Parts: sequence; C-alpha cells; structure tokens
Amino acid sequence: YVSTKTPTLIWSPLSNDWCSIVSGYQVDLCEDSECNNVLQSSVVTTTGWTVSTPLVEGTYYRRVRAQNTIWNWWEYSDIVSLDVDLYAPSINIVTQPSTSCTASKTVKANATDTNWIANMYYVATTSSTCNASTTSSWTSYTNNTNLALNNESYNDRYICFKAVDPTW
Repeated sequence: YVSTKTPTLIWSPLSNDWCSIVSGYQVDLCEDSECNNVLQSSVVTTTGWTVSTPLVEGTYYRRVRAQNTIWNWWEYSDIVSLDVDLYAPSINIVTQPSTSCTASKTVKANATDTNWIANMYYVATTSSTCNASTTSSWTSYTNNTNLALNNESYNDRYICFKAVDPTW
C-alpha cells in the first residue's frame, strides 16, 4: 500500500531481448479490477510514472504495455492492485475497567480507519506512557471484545492498545 495521494508507479522493463526496441510505455490507472474505467493514463519513456491527479483513499488498479520503435503496442501486463491509505487508524476505549474491588475488571476497545479494518494489539505494562514502537510482547486483540483483567498479572499495570493498518 502507499500513503501518498500521488504515488509513483514502477514496473520492470521488458526482458533484455526487447530493450533495444522499446520506445515507451503506456500506463493506465483504473478504478476497477478489469481496467474498464481508466482514471488516468500516460505514455512515458521510463519504467515509472507519478500519478498526476491526487487520489483519495481506496483501491486502484494499474496496467502497463510497451511500444516499440515502429509504434506497435504489446499486450497489456497483468493488472496489479494499489491500495492508497492516507490516515492511520484511531483507537476508542469503549468500556473502562471498573475501579471497584468486587467488580469484574474488563476493558473494551475498537479501532477505526477510513476504509480499512485495522489490526489491534494490547500489552500490560508498568509504564504510564505507551510507546508502540519500543514496547515488546504485543498480543493480538479482537476489535470490540472484552479483555478480562482479573488475572494477577494485570495488577498495578497499564493496558496499552495499538492499531495498525493491515499488512498488504
């Protein structure tokens, strides 16, 4: 995935047998997986092209074809998907743990993102500040489920949640 509105699309050149006769490439950025609706198209002489009109979050598709020096076009490449994800997920604490000595202690959290379902993790720590990049031993957490804190290992601990974009 990319996190920019104007990504640069890169592809491999044709094999060495054909390099001397390739004069350019046509790259199409499409809205659908069959490339029936081309949003942007360009003819370039290199194996890369930067999207000219900024994109919004979502899934796009790209195909490329080469042209030789006598203006004949080869077949299009396989269509490749491209996910544009501009915003990090955010976490909401749905249910706070009870401070009562007799009450069951649970916490519930969920993650939201504009177009994607974020992966969530938690960790119990003695630090009141959570640093998602340096804290180790994160445990997978199912979005919007109760996390029971009745175990002694949670006594005098802070519960930290983190949400990350899916692995593409």
